[in-house]
Amino acid sequence: MFWRRHSDLPLRGDASSRFLPWIVAVMVFLAVLAVAGLLAAQEVVGRWQWALSGTLTVQVPPPVDAAGATNMEDRIGKAVELLRRTPGVASSEALSEAETRALLEPWLGAGAAIDGL
Repeated sequence: MFWRRHSDLPLRGDASSRFLPWIVAVMVFLAVLAVAGLLAAQEVVGRWQWALSGTLTVQVPPPVDAAGATNMEDRIGKAVELLRRTPGVASSEALSEAETRALLEPWLGAGAAIDGL
């Protein structure tokens, strides 16, 4: 009796208390996984936010009448020139139709009819 360890945790009282250390171990493991996932997601979001900081997309809407459809390239060129002359804008470029299709393909699928967009 003198050498018997004394613990404040009642782990030997009944059969169900044998599983308590296992349950605690599983919960600690899941908590560590959750924290690791949080840190990984935070790092990914931080990189994504850094890559997008200072980036802006300007959309030139198509004209509503058929007569204005022929000068769409002129309108895009004027918008790009205006952006290049604007103080604080480092660079501006117009996307070609192929680049626009490549950007929209992951969301709309390959072969989607984006001509009307």
